[in-house]
Amino acid sequence: MQPEATALYCVPLVAALAVFVPWLRRDKIAVFWLAAMLLAAIPAATVVPLSKNLGFVAVGAYGLIASFVAGLFSRPRWLPRSLTYRILAWATAALLLLAHGPGAVAGRLLVTSNLRPSLQYLNRALDIGNPPGLENKDVLIVNPPSMLGLAYVPFAKAYAHQPLPRTLRALVPGCTSFEVERSDEKTLVIQSKASNIFACDDDVGPVDKLYAVRYSNVFLGELGFTKGERLERGGLVVEILDLDAAKLPSRVAFRFNASLDSPTFHWLQFNCEARSYEPFPVPAVGQRVTVFGPVR
Repeated sequence: MQPEATALYCVPLVAALAVFVPWLRRDKIAVFWLAAMLLAAIPAATVVPLSKNLGFVAVGAYGLIASFVAGLFSRPRWLPRSLTYRILAWATAALLLLAHGPGAVAGRLLVTSNLRPSLQYLNRALDIGNPPGLENKDVLIVNPPSMLGLAYVPFAKAYAHQPLPRTLRALVPGCTSFEVERSDEKTLVIQSKASNIFACDDDVGPVDKLYAVRYSNVFLGELGFTKGERLERGGLVVEILDLDAAKLPSRVAFRFNASLDSPTFHWLQFNCEARSYEPFPVPAVGQRVTVFGPVR
């Protein structure tokens, strides 16, 4: 349990209950909308909490807000006569109207104006190239900028009528620098320069868009890890060699069922300065190379 996150969500929740509960006791329509919101939250809790996945929750929430705001204007006698409560209730109504009126419009305009650079970056993160014979290759990316974004590569290639690789695999996120050592003919060992393979470089600074990418990456690893754990995925065995204090992998071994020099393997790395993929030179046995993150 993280105290900051708990406070961030629990304090507004308690304040909302203090405002809405007196109204819920008097208006059955508001209770209906609350029930709709809570029931819709059950299936929504099984997926990633994105805005598009909370649409049905929003229907109930908007109905509850509308009932409350309308009640303030049309049936103020239904509410407690306490001056403190009245001030809090009207302040809440004003905040909700501003947030879902001009605030929502301003937010949409702001998102639209800032979305273009993000989409350009995403397009670069999806462009793994189209070398000859790609449909017979196993594409291996050692440091994709967004692990989750790679899920869109097949769709992007299908849309552009380009051949799909036989397989597409990513080793570790590209938010930090790491060392890649070839321990034998078929094995790569990756050691993160940061505390774990999901972390960002220390020089990124207190505020950076890279943190958003980092949290989308670490979400994929929130199931938990144990030292010595082995995961087998179709010709690839991943072994967790070391964990940091947060129980996230800091050193990982990747063992393939064929030589890393096999012509069926197409190795790539993401160059954060050029913001594009380039060939990854697989080191010789016993050698190691450094793959740099966004901050050198």
